[in-house]
Formats: sequence, C-alpha cells, structure tokens
Amino acid sequence: MSRPVISPVRVGATAPESFSVLQQRICVAEEQAEALIRDLGSLGVARDEILRSDPHPEPRRPVSPFHARTAFTGDGEVLWKNYEALVQVLQQECQALRTDAQDTWKRLQQEQRRADELDSRYKQLKEEADAKESIISQMAEEGKSSQLALHKQQEENARLKSEISSLSSTAEEVQSNQLALHKQQEENARLKSEISSLSSTAEEVQSLNDQLDKQGSQLSTALRSLTMENARLITEHQATLKEQQQRVVQKLQEQDLLLDVARANIQGELQGALSEKLQLQKHLEALRSEHAQLQLHFQAAEKTTSAQRELRDATIARLQGELEAAVREREATRREWESTEAEMRKAMSGITEEKNVFEAELTENKLEVGALSSALQKQEEENRRLLERLAALEHQQHAQQQVEHVLAELTESKNKLAYDKGKLQTQVQQLQQELQSLAGAQSDSVHLRKLNTALESKYCQVNTELSSCKISIQRLEAQLKQAQASLERKEEDFAMAIRSRDEAVREAQKLRGQVECLEERERQKLSVLQRQLGDSKAESGKIASTLENVLASHSKLQLTVEKLQTELGCRDSETAGLRRERTQGQQVIHRLEHELEELQAKQTAMETQHSTEVVPVRKALEVAREDNRKLAQSLEQALLANSSLQSKLNRAQHDVDSKESQLQQLHNQREQEAEESRQETWMFTERLESLKKQFKSERETARRAAQKELAELKKALDEATSKSTDLSRANRELRQKTAEMEKLVASQRAKIKSQRGQIKQHLESRASSVQTSQRTREIEAELKQMESIKEKYQKTNYEQGQMIQQFLSEMASLQQEMQSLVKGQQEATSLSRQHEAQLESERRLRLELQDRCQSLEEKARLLRQAKEAAEQRLSEASLESQQISANLEEAHQWFKTKFDSLQSEQVRGRPRSRSREETVSSGNSSEGSERESAHAAKAKGDPGEPLLRHPIQPSQASLQRWETKQELKLLCRKYQTQTQGKK
Repeated sequence: MSRPVISPVRVGATAPESFSVLQQRICVAEEQAEALIRDLGSLGVARDEILRSDPHPEPRRPVSPFHARTAFTGDGEVLWKNYEALVQVLQQECQALRTDAQDTWKRLQQEQRRADELDSRYKQLKEEADAKESIISQMAEEGKSSQLALHKQQEENARLKSEISSLSSTAEEVQSNQLALHKQQEENARLKSEISSLSSTAEEVQSLNDQLDKQGSQLSTALRSLTMENARLITEHQATLKEQQQRVVQKLQEQDLLLDVARANIQGELQGALSEKLQLQKHLEALRSEHAQLQLHFQAAEKTTSAQRELRDATIARLQGELEAAVREREATRREWESTEAEMRKAMSGITEEKNVFEAELTENKLEVGALSSALQKQEEENRRLLERLAALEHQQHAQQQVEHVLAELTESKNKLAYDKGKLQTQVQQLQQELQSLAGAQSDSVHLRKLNTALESKYCQVNTELSSCKISIQRLEAQLKQAQASLERKEEDFAMAIRSRDEAVREAQKLRGQVECLEERERQKLSVLQRQLGDSKAESGKIASTLENVLASHSKLQLTVEKLQTELGCRDSETAGLRRERTQGQQVIHRLEHELEELQAKQTAMETQHSTEVVPVRKALEVAREDNRKLAQSLEQALLANSSLQSKLNRAQHDVDSKESQLQQLHNQREQEAEESRQETWMFTERLESLKKQFKSERETARRAAQKELAELKKALDEATSKSTDLSRANRELRQKTAEMEKLVASQRAKIKSQRGQIKQHLESRASSVQTSQRTREIEAELKQMESIKEKYQKTNYEQGQMIQQFLSEMASLQQEMQSLVKGQQEATSLSRQHEAQLESERRLRLELQDRCQSLEEKARLLRQAKEAAEQRLSEASLESQQISANLEEAHQWFKTKFDSLQSEQVRGRPRSRSREETVSSGNSSEGSERESAHAAKAKGDPGEPLLRHPIQPSQASLQRWETKQELKLLCRKYQTQTQGKK
C-alpha cells in the first residue's frame, strides 16, 4: 500500500526550518547544475555557451526550491520577508562595520604613527631642552664668574689708585731730596712696578679672555685690544715722558745758564754799587748835590717798595679769594655728597620696602599656590568619582550586553521575531542615546582636561614668574652691592679731595709764612735804610756845621770844587751807565720770565696735545699688534740699561722691596678672594644641581599626581559640570592676579629705571667731584707756579715744582688709562647683560617647549584613550557578530536536521505514492503553474527578495544565493580574525 505524501502545509515549519530547506535545495540544485554542466562538457558543449544560452530554455528542472513554499501561509511569508530583510540589514551592518573597522584601523595606524613621531619629537625636544639647560647653566656660571672677575678687577683698580696716591705722596717726599738722575731712576722703578702691575692685570685679563672665549669672540677681541692698548699707551707714555724730560732738562739747563749769567751780572753790579757807595761815603763832605740826588733816589726806592707792597697785597688778596672759593667748592661738594648720601639712603629704604613688598607678595603667591593645590585635590577627587561612574556605566553596558545575548538566545521562536525586532530597535535607540551621553561626557572630560592643562600651564607660569622675581631680587641685591661699592669709592675720592685740600691749605700756610718772612726781611731792610738815613742826616748836620767853616775857605776850595765837579760828572756818567746796565738786566730778567711763562704754556699745550693724541693712538692700537715684539725688544734694552743703573738704586731698593711685599700681600689676598669666589661658585653649582634634582623629582611627582588626577577625573564627570563655573571664576581670579603681577613687574621695571637714573645722577655727581678734585689740583698747580715765580733764585724748589707738575701729568695720564679700563669693563658688563638677556630668551623658549611637550603628551594620551574606546567598540561589535553567526549556525543546523528528517520520510513514502502520482500529476501541474505565476508576480512586485528575483532561471538564483552565503561567511571570518589580531 502506498502511503500518501505528507504535505508540506501540514509541517508547520518555522522560519529557521524554511531557511534550512531552502539551503539544502540550493545545494542540490547546485550539484545538479554542476552535473549537467559536466555532462554537456563531455558531449562537447562549452561551459561559457551553457551560461550564455537562451533565457527561455526548457531544461530538465531540478528539485525546485519553491515547492516547499506552499506549506507556508500568509504569516509564514511575512516572517520569511522579515527574515530576508533582517539578513539584508545584517549584511549592510556587516559591511558598515567592516568599513568602519577598516577606517578605524587606518586611523589607529595613523594615530599610532603620529604618536610614535610625537614621542620621538618629544624625546628630541627633551634632549634639546636638557642640552639648552646645560648650556644655560654653563653660560650663567661663566657670566657669574666673569662678573666676579670684573668686580674683583674694579676693586683691584681702586686699590691700585689708593696705592698710586700713597706712592705719589712718597714720591713727592723723595723727589724733594733727589737729583734728576735719581728722579729718572725712581721713574724707572715706578714704571717697572706699573709694568709688573699691568702685566699682572694683563695676565688676569688674558685669563678672563680664556674664560670668555667660550662665550664669544667679541669679548676676547675687546679684552685683548684693552691689553694691547695698555701696553702701547705705557710704552708711548714712557717714550713721551723721556722726550719731555730731555726737553725740560735741556730747557732747565739753558735757563740755569742764563740765570747764572744774570746772577753774575747782578753780583758784579752789586759789587760795583758797593764800591761806589764806599767811594761816595768817603767823598760825602764834598758831595752836596749828590746828597740831593740820593734823597731823590731814596724817594724813588720808597715808591718802588710801595708798589711792590701793593702787588703783594693784591696777590695775597687774590690767593685768599681763591682759597675762599675752594672752601666754598668744598662746602658745595660736601653738600652734594650729603644729598647723594640722603638719596642713597632713600633708595636703600625704598629697596628695603620693595623687598618687603616682594616678600609679602611671595607669601600671597604661596597661599594662592596652596589654594590652587587644594582646588587641584578637589578636582582629583571629582575625577576619581567620575572614573568610578564610568566604570559603573561600563559594567552596566556589559550587563546589558549579557541581557541582550540572553534575549537573542530566547528569540528563537517564530511568533516573537517582530516584537523582538521592535524591542531591539528601542534598545538600539537607548544605546545610541547612552552613547551620545557618553560622547557628551567624553567631551566634558576633554574640556576638563583642557582646563586642567590650562591650570597646569598657569601654575608653571606662576612658578616662572616667581623665579623671575627671585632673579630680579638677586639683581637688585647685586645693584645694591655695586651702589655700596660706588659709595665706598666716592667716600675714598672724597677723602682724597679732603687730603688734597688739606695739602693745599698747608701749602697756602707755607706760602703765607714765606710771604711773612719776605715782609720781615723787607722791614729789616727798611729799618737799615732808615738807620742809614738817620746817619746820613747826622752826617748832613755835621756837613752843615762844616759848611760854615768851609764857606770861609770857599774861595780857596773853588779850584778843588771845580776839580771835584769834573770828577762828579765822570762819576755821574758812570752811574748812569750802571743804571742803564741795571735796567737792561731787569729787562733780561723780565724777558726770561716771559720765556718761562711761554715754556710753561707750551708744556701745558704739549700735555693737551698728548691727551688729544692719545685718542687716535687708541684707535690705531689694532694696527700696532706687530709692534709688540719691537716694544718687547725695546723693553729688554731698557731693562739692560736699568741693570746698568741698578748700582745707583741701592738706596731706593728698600722701599721697592717693601712695596713688593705689599704687592705680594695684595696678590695673596686676591688669590684668597679668588679661592673664596671659586668655593662660592662651587656651592652655587651644587645648590643649582640640587635644585634641578628637586625640580625633576617634583616634576615627576607632579606628573604622577596629574596621571592619578586624570584617572580620577574619569570618575567625576557628573560633578565637573557643576564646578566648571568655580574653575572659570578661579581662572578669572588667576587672570586678574596675573594682570596684577604684570602691573607689579611694570612698576618694578619703572623703579629699576628710576634707580638707574639715580645711579646716573650719582655718577654725574661723582664726575663733578672729580672735576672739583681736578680744580683743586689746578689750584695747587697755580700755587706751585706762584711759588716758582716768587722763589726765582731757589733752584731746588723750582725743580721740585717742575717734578710735581710732571708727576701730576703722569697721574692724569694714569687716570685716563684707568678710565679707559673702566670703559672696557663697562663694555664687558654690557656684553654680559646681553648674554643674560639671551639666556632669559632661551629659558622662555625652553618653557614654551616644555608646555608644548606637555600638550603633545596630553594629545597622545587622548589618542590612546580614543584608541582604547574604539577597540572596545570593535570588541563589542565582534561579540555581536559572533552571537549573530552562532544564531545563524544554530538555525542552519536546525533547518538541516528538519530537512533530513523530511527527506527521509519522503524517501520512505516514494514507493507508496507512485500510484497516486499519476492521478495527482494533473492537479500538481496546475498547482505548479499557479505557484509559478504567483512566485513570478511576487518576484516582480517584491524587489527586496534577492533569492526570488529571476523565477525563470532558478539555477542563477541559486548561484546568487550561494555567492551571498559565501561572502557572508568570509566577512564573518575576516572580522573575527581582525578582532582577534587587534586583541
């Protein structure tokens, strides 16, 4: 008996079963198609021709995959359409996920490359910053050492000035007792000492050049030029001094010869006058007319003496006026010094007040830093809370994923697919909303991170400003020290001026004593003349008494009187000749005095010419480097000449030895000070290294704390929004504080400018004091000239005055040289300041680079976080795709089992149903035609079904289905391999 075939309508197959049946039928159709193609190929038909065959063939139909569709009702078709739509949606999502995965993979690779490049750039910048820091520290140390060396050189110059002043006093005492040769020897010794001191200074300058060669060639050239200028000036000064000494010695010798001749003439005239006076005294009895002439001569002498007295009184009054002017100038200088002292005290008080204000500001800044640190701690706590919330959200997401997985496993029934789809859509919308909220939270976290970076940058700026304030305080202290040193120098200059004033007063007192001595001598002469007049009057009385007796014998004596008159005429002619010779001698003396004045004027002109010629000589020092060898040879020759003169310097050797011992003591003191400065520099370097280590450790701790804070910021995203306003307020306050700090810096700069102006005024007052000292020296020179004019016949005093003038000119030249050295030192200080400005600019660049490095680190960290988030999303998508593939595999297995069971039942029922097939074939054919027409209509009306697109060609449809299936499998496998490779 043949059993009837179980109709597929009664099967009640679900969507997974229908899918498995379709898949099996597709496989059977594929196998049959392959078999047919092979058979046709064996018969000689090509594979391409079969594929290009007529679109309306009548092939032997395989088992159609559409026969089972009669088992489905209208609900089954809807489920099938929904299933295919879900498959298409899954395909599209898989493609979108694949494209997103590729894009994210490319982005991750690019970000990784950028991160690597940024890391390498950060390392390079860090190395450059470290190298710049080391260079900056070295430059700072070198600048400090150069400043210390310059300060020491200035102190040494001041000491040398004091030593020169002491040596000048000793030289004046020695010059008053020694001859020209001894003076030359002393000059040679002094020049030796100056050469030794200048050689020591040149060695020091050379050492400074060696140190400053590392900083730049400009300083080295400047210092070398200074040393060469010093040597050239010394040699030229020596040559000019020697030439001037020779000229002055020649002129003095000529003047001495002239003075000797004048003395001899005057002495001869005096002797003749004395002899004439004796002769006249012998012939007084017969010389009445001569008595009258003598009275007239006496009256003329009285007139000349009165004129000389008036001249002396005028000179004394003029000297007193000059002394009073000098006293007034001294009082003015004293007042100026007192005003400068008051100004310096005010400046010191202002600086102390500013220092106190800076200390108060530092305390306020420290308090603000403490407040900022507390705010940062609060932000760290908020970040921790936000991170905890993020972890809770991630846990919730994981739980939701698990719930979705469970729901996906529970959605195997056919009746709840649409409901599950709507539910899934709502869940997808919720997840999208949550993702949007998470994106907003991430944007908030990014905003908070930016705020944190801004706060950190402001903190760094505050630290830099504090360091700059400290540096400015140190500079102000250095300026105070320099001002104190300048005050000490001014005090020394003032003491020198007081000494010179005391010496001038002493010399004026000496002049007054000498004038008084001269007046006493003249009084004695007047008393002697008065006595002589009294004697002459007594003699005239005697003559009158004798004349009465002579009148009687007048007649007798007329002859003798006539003879005497003739003799008197001869004598008168002789006296007239003597008077003429006397007037000629006086004219010669006046002419010699005029020549002396001209010579002195020429000497002053020569000195001015020498001072004016020094400037072009200094400009020509660069060309004269080759002349140093010649100068060294000349110095060697001079040393040989000095060795020949060493026999004459035995007396002055003891003084030279004492001075050398003093110089050795000074050298020892300098070495001690240099060692102390080296120790101080070493201490400062150690302190800087310790500060650097502390700064590095603090920076590392700050970085770690910042990392912890950032880890905690993820937990406190909800509370960060409420406190962003507080942070903005704090930022405003910080901006206000920064503006206040900038105002304070501007006020400090203005104060520094005012202090510089005060220092300039102080220097100008110092220059005025120097001018007063020069004026006092000029007054001294004038007094000495007056002494030389008054004491014409005192040769030794005249020589002393000349030597004093030479010494003063030498001192002026030395002062000019010292001023040139001071100018060179000022240039060196200006260069050091320029180096300090460059160092400050490099420090600012280093700070900017550090800020950039920090920003790059933060960007790299954000990119890493984004990478981790993308990896998490990819892992979630891979889990979802794995779940979908597992569900599909389970459905496929279920369909396969059902199809196998159905196929086995059909195989069992075939022998029973053969008899019925003939009767049913007509009905089946009609039903098949109806089905085919219905399926064709559905294929035309439903474009969303890819498997039923061409009902006329079922083999092509099956091939398309098979290709789509293979593509889905390949996509799933690729996606799984990519996700595993990323993990």
